[in-house]
Amino acid sequence: MFAGLKSDPARHLSKVVTEDYDEVVLVRDINCCSMCEHHLLPFTGKAHVAYLPSGKVVGLSKLARVVEEVARRPQVQESLTHTVAALVENGFSAGGVAVVVESTHSSMTMRGGAETRQSLPDERDEGHLQGRSQVQIRGSWPD
Repeated sequence: MFAGLKSDPARHLSKVVTEDYDEVVLVRDINCCSMCEHHLLPFTGKAHVAYLPSGKVVGLSKLARVVEEVARRPQVQESLTHTVAALVENGFSAGGVAVVVESTHSSMTMRGGAETRQSLPDERDEGHLQGRSQVQIRGSWPD
């Protein structure tokens, strides 16, 4: 559960391919599970990662590996979202990044009642994708 504390997820983004591609690259529904550092209870869900290449592309599985590895740390969901976005943006100079993490938190579902079906979305947009994940990217993601 905490294997990500001693690893460097940026290493997954070091192998890039030079490619003249200027469309958004999107990997959605990446399963993730992390530990809330506030409640010491797990939260699980899916991450969606999009980036705008800036002359370089990375293998799609590498984005999933970054999410999975960052998730193996105690943190709040917002930190997970922010860390993945920063790694992708800085890892190979992406022109823009959008990350959405939608999770169900054990701290809420254990309480019972209507709270068992809560899904908490958090998003982070950077560069040329800033402010666009809700309108252009997230709109194409399944509910």
